[in-house]
Amino acid sequence: MKKTVTINLSGVIFHIDEDAHDNLHAYLNKIKGYFSDSEGKDEIMADIEARIAEMLQEKIGKGKEVISTEDIDQVIVVMGKPEDYVDADSAPASDEKAEEQTTDKDYGYTRKRVFRDPDNNVIGGVCGGIAAYFNFDPIWLRVIFAVSFFFLGTGFLLYLLLWMIIPKAHTTAEKLEMKGERVNVSNIEKSIKEELDNLKKKFNEFTKEATNGKKKPIIRAKGLLDKLIDFIISLLTFTIKAIVKFIGVIFIAIGIVLLIMLLSSLFGSSSIFSMSNMGIGSLFSIDISDIFFVSVQQFNWAAAGLLLVIGIPLIAIVYNGIKLLLGIKKRLRGLGIVTMALWIAGCILVGYVGTEIGRDFRKKGVKKTSIALSNPSDNVLVLEVIGKEYDEDDYDMSIKTDNWMSFYIDDKRINIGKTELDIVRSKTDSFEIQLIYKARGKSRKVALKRAENINYSFSQKDSLVQFDPYFNLPSDAKWRAQQVRILIRVPDSGSVYLTPSMRRIIFDIDNVTGTYDGDMVGKTWTMLEEGLTCIGCDEEEL
Repeated sequence: MKKTVTINLSGVIFHIDEDAHDNLHAYLNKIKGYFSDSEGKDEIMADIEARIAEMLQEKIGKGKEVISTEDIDQVIVVMGKPEDYVDADSAPASDEKAEEQTTDKDYGYTRKRVFRDPDNNVIGGVCGGIAAYFNFDPIWLRVIFAVSFFFLGTGFLLYLLLWMIIPKAHTTAEKLEMKGERVNVSNIEKSIKEELDNLKKKFNEFTKEATNGKKKPIIRAKGLLDKLIDFIISLLTFTIKAIVKFIGVIFIAIGIVLLIMLLSSLFGSSSIFSMSNMGIGSLFSIDISDIFFVSVQQFNWAAAGLLLVIGIPLIAIVYNGIKLLLGIKKRLRGLGIVTMALWIAGCILVGYVGTEIGRDFRKKGVKKTSIALSNPSDNVLVLEVIGKEYDEDDYDMSIKTDNWMSFYIDDKRINIGKTELDIVRSKTDSFEIQLIYKARGKSRKVALKRAENINYSFSQKDSLVQFDPYFNLPSDAKWRAQQVRILIRVPDSGSVYLTPSMRRIIFDIDNVTGTYDGDMVGKTWTMLEEGLTCIGCDEEEL
């Protein structure tokens, strides 16, 4: 067991064991002593400490939180010992010996990175940094950007983009990495001294120009252009941040609203919210449990699964919206695994319930009933629909699909479905009605039993046949794709007249002219050899 201490190195907090701390402290004191009489010693030490802090950060992670003595030894090997450079500077050596010493004492490692060069810039240092990385004269790159400026401004846009993407080389270590030079104590010292010399030279030139009262126009123009581009980049950065925060607010608002709807639908109220092209409506969850699910327990399992499958993505939307709004970049360890596991569990629940319900739709039962009609005296059968049209706005609707509805009248549940009517050729010389009842179940016997429970009625008065537009189911029936299809079988030369009310139930009637169902009403159709034909009808009406 070793004692650890906490240190602040270049603004970064590290936990380091005591022996490693003593080694690092002695190493930094030795470097300070070496540069005690050097110009710019503070800058040199700051850059050295920043570089050491960066290297120590790379050693932390994957369960390791404490800097060890071995880590400090590796840092010292990379950065180099001050006495090595003192000996190299003071001891004379031949060219061959110096080369050997350089090879032996070539501490540090090379990591080349692209930065904007602040010391070799005309505008933002983009060309200077790229040229330093690839080791060529930046003048050629500047010429290319200048020429491309006249091609729809592509050069200017590309330069702005690179300015925003490529970071500026602030520290001495970053400037050395930009040039591909080794980052060690010797090169940091050398680079800072060169910067100080350049700074003195520029200061002397500035003083000389100020004394002469002259300032080159190109310098003033460069300063204005720098400020303009900095303003544009700042404006773009602010706009992007504002858009990101706005997106965060939208994510939070949408996620919270949908979460409230989901929770209140499944637990907080007796109705389930539904969204359609008509807006937001509600369905009674109790009725869905009674009509669609086999049992209440099955409905509860489905509700829990939907809560996980839909709720977790909604929570993720809110969470990411908060991160975008507040600029939070830190990720909670293990959160993704937990949420993914819960979401998969929800998918399993939904899949299980869906499979169980699917089994109850596996088999189809069909019941057919044929009823002979009395032939009308004029051989024309008049077809009419009677019965009230149910408007969902007038009732407390629970379920509504394309052809099936469930609602309440005086606390009594009514289950109805729309019928479909077709006209075909009769196999005899008489008019005939065939009723086809369909339903589904887990077995053919169960499906046939459900089909037999369908109630439907029609009536004939001489040549008039009146149909109910809906079929009925028992109040405790579950929806299992029940259907009623009506076939009017017309003998050869027999005719039917479709009153306008028949528009409510006729469906895809074949005829010689290919007339749409809605255009067939109000006309008499005769069954000829070639098919159902409207005799004497205007072709423009068909």
